[in-house]
Amino acid sequence: MYTDTTPEEIPVHAAFSSLSRDIEDDIENFAIERMLGGIDGYTDKENVRWEPRECLLVASGWWKQRKSDFPPSQNIALAYVGFHWDWTDVLSYEQLLHFRSWQPIGCRDPETARRFSEMGVECHFSGSMTLGLDRWIEARRDKLILSVDVPETFTLPDGTVELSLECRRNNHPQFVRSKTKELLEYFQKASLVITTRVQAALACLAFGTPVVFVSEKLSPAVGALVAHVDLVPPDFDGELTGNVMSLEFRKQAAERARGSLMDAINNARDIYSGSLLLGESDEDNSKNTFS
Repeated sequence: MYTDTTPEEIPVHAAFSSLSRDIEDDIENFAIERMLGGIDGYTDKENVRWEPRECLLVASGWWKQRKSDFPPSQNIALAYVGFHWDWTDVLSYEQLLHFRSWQPIGCRDPETARRFSEMGVECHFSGSMTLGLDRWIEARRDKLILSVDVPETFTLPDGTVELSLECRRNNHPQFVRSKTKELLEYFQKASLVITTRVQAALACLAFGTPVVFVSEKLSPAVGALVAHVDLVPPDFDGELTGNVMSLEFRKQAAERARGSLMDAINNARDIYSGSLLLGESDEDNSKNTFS
C-alpha cells in the first residue's frame, strides 16, 4: 500500500461477485455511482484477496467469503458501508483484525451491527446504499403490477408482468448495467411490485413504489426491510396492497445513505493516509538503522 498515490488520488471502486448470477449487487452499485457522480472501476469480491490494483473499495451489500479469500489485499483501502456479512462461519482472528483496522463498519441491517458490536468492532447502522436512489421517472402506469422472482406457489393478481434479476453470464456491471437500469425504470413506473429480492424491494422503497416482500422466514439478510415492509409467505392468497415509505422518511433514508457513504470513504482515506505515514516512518527508521 505504500506508494506515491495520495488518499485523494486513489481510484474508487465498487464490488461485484463473479460467481453471482443476478444483478442485486449492480442495483446497489448503480445507487452508489449516482450518489458519487461516478466511480473509477470495479473489484471482484471473489478475488479481493489477490486484487493487484491499488484502489479504495466501497464494500457494500451481501458478503460471504471463505477464510482463504478474505481479508482483502493490502492494496485496497476499505470503505465498509451498507455492509451485510454472512455469519454462517465464525470470523477468523485475521478477519476480525481486518475489520477492526477499517472500523467503523457501516452495517446494512441490525443483525450485522449487533454481531460486530459483540466482537468489539466499532460499527453503526448505515442502511442500504440502495435507499439513496432517487426517481428519474415521475409518471406511473395505473395497474402495472410486477413480480420479481416470485415462486410459482404464490398467487399473483391477474395481468401481473413477471420479471427476474437473474442473468445468464458474468454479472460485471459492463454486461448487466443496461438490464439494471431497465428494471429500475420498471420499478418507478409500477403501481405495485411483488418480489423475493432484497435489492428490488429496497429500490422500490426508495422510489416510493408500493412493494410486497415474499419470504418464508425472517433471516438476517432481509433485516434491512423489516421496519418498512410486511413479509408474506409464498402460499399467501389474500389481498395485496404493498408498503410505501412516506416522502419524509424516504428523504431521511436517502440522506443517511449519502452521509454514511461519504463518511465511509473519508474514513478509508484517513486510514490509508495513516498507513502511508507509517510506511514512510518505517522506511526512515530502516535507513537510520543500516546507514
